[in-house]
Amino acid sequence: MYVNNVEDFLEHTRSHVQNLKYLAKHILKRAEGSEFIKEALGIPEDADISKFTPKVITGLGYHDAAKMERESPVSIGKHLEARIAKKMTQGITDQSERIQAAKKLIKRGFSMPDVLYAGYGGNLLSMGEKAESDFFDFINNTLNKKDGKIMEQYIDLAFEEDWEKSAFKKIEDIVDKVDRGMSPISIEEFGREIVPASHFIENEDPIIKNLIIDCENNYDNICPREFYHRRIREMDEEALNKTREKISSTTGVYHITKTQRAMEDELCSEMYDLVVKEAHEIRDKVSKREQNRHQKTLSEIYGAGRGLK
Repeated sequence: MYVNNVEDFLEHTRSHVQNLKYLAKHILKRAEGSEFIKEALGIPEDADISKFTPKVITGLGYHDAAKMERESPVSIGKHLEARIAKKMTQGITDQSERIQAAKKLIKRGFSMPDVLYAGYGGNLLSMGEKAESDFFDFINNTLNKKDGKIMEQYIDLAFEEDWEKSAFKKIEDIVDKVDRGMSPISIEEFGREIVPASHFIENEDPIIKNLIIDCENNYDNICPREFYHRRIREMDEEALNKTREKISSTTGVYHITKTQRAMEDELCSEMYDLVVKEAHEIRDKVSKREQNRHQKTLSEIYGAGRGLK
């Protein structure tokens, strides 16, 4: 595997963001010498691309920003909590020790990367239906909204002209699709066959499609892919061959039966009964204690204020 833990996942995501910047620079360099590419991207003929480019590169630094937030725990469904606790403690063989470790994890809470790594590759299918439902709810109602808000805030602050905003969004969409389609890690990350962006983009401006093909043809020269090459250097030949075999036969590797999914639901429910309920009860008690302390402080301040009148 290229990505084996949360730290690897974060490094892979940062590498993806860097690739977007390199691809965007390539596209804007091409646009400088072509009125047709400018027009296709929605950039005015007289626009100064040398001033627009730094704004685009800075903006792409906020791509997937929410995915990398580790400061505070996120709110997720109970079955997904149980699934992540189960995954993160799978190396502990003693059952009582594992339960204690899982309790500590749940009391601490899970960050965005913790949750996303739990669904990395084929793991999402092996979560069981209840945890999978929690996962998609988290993606749609927490991650995507937060990511969108971060980027919209940057766009509103950085770009004054409407054409800048629309051209930036188009460039971000192009480079994201190109990198996902060309990265050798994408098959492992999404647990399914991945095809280059030029193979599935329909009803697109022919100039944009040719620009995408140009990015794909020159991808190895444009993107340094630092994380991928580091992992290649670190893996011995046997591990590298196993990884390549795995990602070249995704249908067999990531297939899971309904019976297996039902078993996973049962295991997650068992982990929930053992761990999550108690952890939530402790968290609620701490929260209530803090609320009472806060209320007492307010009452004391209010009482002192009345005495001063």
